[in-house]
Amino acid sequence: MRELRFSQAMELVETISNYFDEQGDEIDIEDAIELYEKGMDLLMFCREKLAVVQSKKEEIDKKYRELLGENG
Repeated sequence: MRELRFSQAMELVETISNYFDEQGDEIDIEDAIELYEKGMDLLMFCREKLAVVQSKKEEIDKKYRELLGENG
């Protein structure tokens, strides 16, 4: 799953969510739990990606503030 891009993972989550909506009570319980687990794994992956992006942004912002402090 690590090779997925954030947008791809979110599309898969949306696909799983739509599948649940479309199937309603007709979904097999084993399929449902498998898809639910996959969806949760994807959401955790997205959460981790967002944390990395936020950390990277903070790092870039810090460098920018330092640059302004040196040259401003």
